Amino acid sequence: MTAIVINEDNHGMIGLAKECSDAIKYLIINGWIWGHLEIVKENDTITTISEDLGENYVDVISKWSIYKFNEYFEGIFYLRKEEIFEEIL
Repeated sequence: MTAIVINEDNHGMIGLAKECSDAIKYLIINGWIWGHLEIVKENDTITTISEDLGENYVDVISKWSIYKFNEYFEGIFYLRKEEIFEEIL
């Protein structure tokens, strides 16, 4: 079984999800991603997610692939696929 491991730069692993979209929902619902979260753009300017992506940032982010998500949130969040093995007793 494959799972998405959710990492935050300061806290390390903060969750697991089945799909990339589930991981993004987790981050939004639990307040990790919100409109006023500041990001650094390519030209080293600081902006918020809602200023950069618009008020519908949730819809925009929800459609991203794991690669697009990691590129946008570089240095803040990182999603990675991991193979999860179930131990049988």
